[in-house]
Amino acid sequence: MTDRPGCQAVRAVAAELALGTLEGSERGEALAHLAGCPACQAHVQELTEVVDQLLAAGAAQRRGAGARGAAARVARAGAGGGCRNG
Repeated sequence: MTDRPGCQAVRAVAAELALGTLEGSERGEALAHLAGCPACQAHVQELTEVVDQLLAAGAAQRRGAGARGAAARVARAGAGGGCRNG
């Protein structure tokens, strides 16, 4: 990144910006800087992609845990004996 005026300030809040937690005038100032700074745009974009990948991995992990839990419930139910409908 170049050291244009504002780059250091944006780097300081880039993670919050990528997470979507930066608010108020600080967010507005960061977005205004990003509009004219390709280097900072790229930095925030990289962080945003990491956030997206982490969220996707977490969702996949939760789905996997749900499937394992369902399989365990089915296995426990089957351990109790034969078919209950017959």
